[in-house]
Amino acid sequence: MNGTKQGNGAWKPRRILVTTDFSENARAAFPYARAFAKAYDADVDLLSIVYSYEMAVGPMVPLSAAPDYLDGLRDDVLKSLKELAATEAEAEGGIQMRPFVTISSTPVEGILDFANEHDVDLIVMGTRGHGVWRQFLFGSVARSVTQHAKCPVLCVKPGEEGLLDENGNVSLRRLVVPMDLSEYSETLLRMADDLARPHVSKIAALHVVDTLIPPMYQLVGIESLFDLDRDMRKRLEVRVDKLLSDCVRPEIETEHHVLEGHASREIARFADEFKADLVIMGRRGVGDTPHLIGGVTERMMHDTHHPVLVLP
Repeated sequence: MNGTKQGNGAWKPRRILVTTDFSENARAAFPYARAFAKAYDADVDLLSIVYSYEMAVGPMVPLSAAPDYLDGLRDDVLKSLKELAATEAEAEGGIQMRPFVTISSTPVEGILDFANEHDVDLIVMGTRGHGVWRQFLFGSVARSVTQHAKCPVLCVKPGEEGLLDENGNVSLRRLVVPMDLSEYSETLLRMADDLARPHVSKIAALHVVDTLIPPMYQLVGIESLFDLDRDMRKRLEVRVDKLLSDCVRPEIETEHHVLEGHASREIARFADEFKADLVIMGRRGVGDTPHLIGGVTERMMHDTHHPVLVLP
C-alpha cells in the first residue's frame, strides 16, 4: 500500500489525487482532499479526464481531425481546471492544487494510470458525478477505481456526516472497521490505528454474520444462527477482541460488536448509531465474507451517509 511511514510507523500520504468532472458532486471531495493535505503536509493533484476518440469525438468529427480536436478539448479543460485550482487556492483555508488533464478511453483507466504513474498515496473521489462523466456514475467509476487502485481510496458524497470538524480539519474521533476475521482484517485495523489519536479516537470493530435462516428453521421458532449455536457469538467476539489487541495501541479506546443480518445494512445502521467519522473497509474479502467489493463494500459506499476509506 502506497504511503510513507512516519517515525512511529504510521501511514502518511505524501501525494493525494482528487478527481473532478466539474460537477458539484465531484466538488464534494475537495474539502476532504484539502483537510488530508493539511494534516499530512501532502501535495494534491487535481485531475480531469478527456475521452479518447470513440467517446469524445463522435460522428460529427472526421477521424483525421480527431487528434487536433482532442488536443483542443484538452487545452480547454486544462484552462478550466487551472481556474478551479486558483479559486480553491484563494478560498479561505484553501491549498495549492496542481492541475492535470489526461486523455483516456474511460475515466477509470485515466484515474488508475495517473495514480500509478505518479505514485499517488490516496485518491479522494466524489461518488456521484453528473458532468462529463455522467455515463460513469458511482456504479462504474468509484467501484472500478476501488477495485483496482494500488492505494487507499476515500469515497465521499455531498452532505455526508463525519471526518471534518467545523473548521474543515480532519477529525477522526469515531472509526468503524467492519471485517470478515480473515488475515486481511489486520490491515484494516492497523490503518485505523494509524489514523487514530490516543485518548481522543475510538475504534469500533464490527463483524456481521450475513446469513439467512432457512424457512424450515423459522417454522420451529429459530430466527437466528445464534439460536442454533449458542456459543457462536462468544467465539466470534473473542476473535474480534484478539484482532483489536494485536493491531491497535492500548492507548486507543476500542469496542467490538458481533451482529447478524444483512451485512451492508447492519454496518450502515451501526455507523449511524455510532456517529462514525469514517468507515474503513477492504476491497478484498476472504473467509466469512467473500468478494466484499461488488458486495458489502460497494453497497456500503452507495448507501451510507459517512465517508468510506477503501483499502487495496
